Amino acid sequence: MRHISDYFGISHEDWIDEGALDSFITIDSRLHIDPHLLQTAATPELKDSYKRFTDHFDNVLHLLAASKYKGDVFFRRAVSKLTFHELSYVALGYSVGHTRGKGIGSRLARTLADTALQIVNAGIYDPIIFELVGLFETGIGADKICDMTVWLILPDLCEFSERVAKNLGLRTHEIDVLGRKYKLPIIPSNRRSKPLIPRILIPLEILRDLPIAHDWSDIDYVCKYNNELRERVNNIIGSTWKEATRNVSKKKLKEVLLANPDLLRDLIDLYGCINHLGESPL
Repeated sequence: MRHISDYFGISHEDWIDEGALDSFITIDSRLHIDPHLLQTAATPELKDSYKRFTDHFDNVLHLLAASKYKGDVFFRRAVSKLTFHELSYVALGYSVGHTRGKGIGSRLARTLADTALQIVNAGIYDPIIFELVGLFETGIGADKICDMTVWLILPDLCEFSERVAKNLGLRTHEIDVLGRKYKLPIIPSNRRSKPLIPRILIPLEILRDLPIAHDWSDIDYVCKYNNELRERVNNIIGSTWKEATRNVSKKKLKEVLLANPDLLRDLIDLYGCINHLGESPL
């Protein structure tokens, strides 16, 4: 398995010095963008990325708040904004033998909109729920949240890729992405129809082996519960959120959260205090 640095004849160390993932050429790296890490990213091209992410989902929540029933114009617009088509050339996730993502189709987007509508109706309007939705929505995992994040910050990632390619002297090709042209690095593919394909580079500092929202390692040691709420968590889902996410099915956890909005608010608060956990993998 060749790394992209091998193809360009650049040392792994020089590649890492640019702050970019030295990904494999024809298979995915088993890493994911954690949108929570966008808040503190030092990469200049990412300075507005977290706002792009939260603004998008804030707009979804406003549409759902205006919806009167499932299927009305506001609900349909929300579904549209939660639909993300397949995205190639990023090479993150779990694909074997290719680097194409699966995206989020209309059926899953509608399920996601329905869940978000129930959360809005419970009085919760925080776009962070879309960072956490992989905990309790069947069909949504770290790879899907990564795909959503990539789509929403795609211009920023293309600018980053363009800068790194220029700094390292990589072979590039001008590609149109969302109506703007970028000079992206070109690498070989395993597709006969397209022997050379562009590659979007990813900053190391926004990557995790798994986003913290799907692992919750050490969360209960870092964050402090309100004692009364801790007792409720114990009674409903077990001793800790970490235990719950490992031992309770997504379907059951979703039912519990929607029936007990205070637990969902607690989950959001806990998630907010773990931003400093974990390190970007090298």
